[in-house]
Amino acid sequence: ANSAVAIQEEARTKLGAVVEAVATRETELLQQVQRVEQTKKTQLTEQAEDLQSMIAAIDASCTSIDGALALEADPYAFLEACAAAEASVDQRPGARADPQGCTV
Repeated sequence: ANSAVAIQEEARTKLGAVVEAVATRETELLQQVQRVEQTKKTQLTEQAEDLQSMIAAIDASCTSIDGALALEADPYAFLEACAAAEASVDQRPGARADPQGCTV
């Protein structure tokens, strides 16, 4: 009987160690999930900022186009405004080359 009690105590000790290890791994898993969630939030924020920058660049280009069209009656001013609008597209924040080689 004495040896059976000793065996049970040894088994409980082993089981206790397993329970502790599982609890530690569970904590690590939750921490990893939190890191992934934070990374996702950061990525979404960065993507939203990129989109806002692209929207602002498109708005500025539209303004440049409108300004150039307003000068259409004066060929030289019109050409100069069109050239300035063309040059500004590549310099705006958020401008990037797409696979077709156009800039956005």
